[in-house]
Amino acid sequence: MKFSYLKTRTTYSLRKSTIKPEELVTTAKGYGAETLAITELGNLFSSVKVYKKCKEEGIKPILGCDFYITDDSHLTNLTVLAINLQGWKDLLRAVAISNSQLNFNHEKDIATIKMAELASCCSGNWIVYTGDLLSWII
Repeated sequence: MKFSYLKTRTTYSLRKSTIKPEELVTTAKGYGAETLAITELGNLFSSVKVYKKCKEEGIKPILGCDFYITDDSHLTNLTVLAINLQGWKDLLRAVAISNSQLNFNHEKDIATIKMAELASCCSGNWIVYTGDLLSWII
């Protein structure tokens, strides 16, 4: 059966995964995955490693990020996948904004971004979805 992983994390999503980027790709290959989306929480640190390893293994890499979206009183999760090179560049900008001094939530030790800020980074080259049960995004 052909399938794709569209939301995966590695050790670069601190306290959320224990698998190393290279091991993730090898495991996905072993299960027959044709594509693999890397979606670390608030960062893109493993993207280059995963991209290169996917290419070596014949898996189509999809680069993305899980963002914590805030409106000052609520916090939810939103997954963003880059469709192409411009989407990747937009993603880089959004991650930089979420990790800025103004947006980093030191109390919860997470990078956050407001929906309007995230939208300002998008040029239409993303796939965006949520899978959070408590999401306030409809």
